[in-house]
Amino acid sequence: MTPETKILVVDDNENNRYTLKRRLTRLNYKHIVEAEDGFVALKLLESELFDIVLLDVMMPGMDGFEVLEKIKSTPKTANISVIMISALDDIQNVIKGIEMGADDFLPKPFNPILLNARLKAAVRKRRLVNIETNYYKDFDKDTDFAKLELFSGTLDNEMSNNLDTTFVVVYIRFSLFNFISQTLGPDLAREYIQHQGVRVAKTCKDPEITIGRLADDVIAISGTAKNLAYLVENIETLDKLYSPLNQAITLEKETFKGNLGIGISMTKGREKKPKSLIANAAFASQTALDNDIGIAFYDPELHQSNLNKFHLEPKLKEAIRNRELCLYYQPIVNTITSEIETFEALIRWIQPDGSFITPFKFIPLAEETGLIFDIDSFVIDETCNQISKWITKYGPDKEFSVGVNISAKHWVNPSLIKEVDSALRKYNIPSKYLKLEMTESAMVDDANAVKKIVSILKSMGIKIALDDFGTGYSSLGYLIEFPVDILKVDKVFVDDLHTENKRQKLMSHILSIANSLGMKSIVEGVEHVQQVEILKQFSCDQIQGYYFYKPMPPVEIEKIFN
Repeated sequence: MTPETKILVVDDNENNRYTLKRRLTRLNYKHIVEAEDGFVALKLLESELFDIVLLDVMMPGMDGFEVLEKIKSTPKTANISVIMISALDDIQNVIKGIEMGADDFLPKPFNPILLNARLKAAVRKRRLVNIETNYYKDFDKDTDFAKLELFSGTLDNEMSNNLDTTFVVVYIRFSLFNFISQTLGPDLAREYIQHQGVRVAKTCKDPEITIGRLADDVIAISGTAKNLAYLVENIETLDKLYSPLNQAITLEKETFKGNLGIGISMTKGREKKPKSLIANAAFASQTALDNDIGIAFYDPELHQSNLNKFHLEPKLKEAIRNRELCLYYQPIVNTITSEIETFEALIRWIQPDGSFITPFKFIPLAEETGLIFDIDSFVIDETCNQISKWITKYGPDKEFSVGVNISAKHWVNPSLIKEVDSALRKYNIPSKYLKLEMTESAMVDDANAVKKIVSILKSMGIKIALDDFGTGYSSLGYLIEFPVDILKVDKVFVDDLHTENKRQKLMSHILSIANSLGMKSIVEGVEHVQQVEILKQFSCDQIQGYYFYKPMPPVEIEKIFN
């Protein structure tokens, strides 16, 4: 009947085991193993696979309930069908066994017809459990969509057999899923993803399209560009998918809407492995979420940029910790006399092998990660340290000052005042030697907070410079509102100054405004003698640029001093 079914008989009574084994053999069950107590049974279950356990309730040492609990609490044996053996009138123990997970019970004395019926039912149930278990190895229980391994494997197979065909992955991340799960419980989150899964399925009726649930909060679609053309041809067609998914869902009187990102990647079958195609679509999905744009196509340049940042961040942390960062100083000269009057401190990252990493790479990363506060603190401290050394070496009569560019984020943080004051006290230098530079962007987010910090710093005797003027918001109102001492004009106004009449007129007006407001003017990025001559005519106070000096380490500055 069922020769492949393997049965374990557990009973401390040898006669009972003999009777059961004989009747099972008559019913054509061939694979029967005996265990005289619960301990032996559990050891057998550890080493062998059984389909059914016939388990006596009353046994010395370890009764049937203890054995049942161990079987059902162990992942390896939890799905084994267990039939409890009990006296016909022992109804309480029967109920207890069923409640603990037993599949059925068999009364003593053993009735062969009833025994056969119980075993047949157990075998059918075991088969159904096996079918369900095998099915859900590949498919998600909540949505019936393919799991990641099956989704990826199907895509891999299709790409391998169609090398010149373009394949597409649409990756949909529902960021509300985790919020719902954490705040309202996992059951409601599962219900939410089920609703969204139904919506996705309605838009993907082509049988050649594969839908998968690749993570708790991710549903993905894969297929050829031809099969998915009605969805991914352009942003407008993608709205057929995005709009339904963006509609509100009400669950248990709570309404949920939005917070999803759709990412699309595509490639020829021969060009990439499916995991790369899926990863690229995932990156695009996150890009859509981060930028609140709903839908994004994969951008390899942006992806590479993010990978570079990912690898650079730990290196930057280590560089800060190991003091691989250092300062170079660019002299700023008097426009008329060409004498050095001040400097700007500029951060440099020199790696152990002597190579440089440009600030254009690591400063934006520092801004994103918050490491800019550590860098600012280092620059303030190291600048004051260098000023102290130069005062000691050249005496207090040597007139100079050094400007430090402070990040926009730091200008709204009162800790800046403490850091500056602490550095001045630590190195015992007068505040006149230190200038702090800010960009126009620092004034935008919280102008009142910045204004207070600037006022306090000025009361300490520190000069404030507005750097890169003309590249940000260029609001003349800021020049009136903020007590700025120095206006630094960005090099964008200097490029082609000597060849374009419009630039000359604009530069003349900017310098005139600075002069009329009592501000000292510095023009950055000067590289040609013709530019110098024009700036002299426009009454520019100071010039900074490669025409005179490039940024240099302190030892090179000292050669100039000497």
